[in-house]
Amino acid sequence: MGHHNGDLPQNITIGEQHTGEATFKVNYLSLDPAAPNSILANGGTSIMVHEKPDDMKTDPTGNAGNRIACGVITAPTP
Repeated sequence: MGHHNGDLPQNITIGEQHTGEATFKVNYLSLDPAAPNSILANGGTSIMVHEKPDDMKTDPTGNAGNRIACGVITAPTP
């Protein structure tokens, strides 16, 4: 039934050097820790990287294959 908050608006391709960079603007997430849709509330949010592109149809992972990397998104400490 549509995307979940973990879905980015497009797939990302990472090069042979295993690095990449992407910028997205979405209206369904917030960086305000007090917002109900904040990715910084409760200490942060995890991010999961899958080995294949999301087909944007199959749930829950878009038939994107194995999980190959993960990380944590947190607010910088003052």
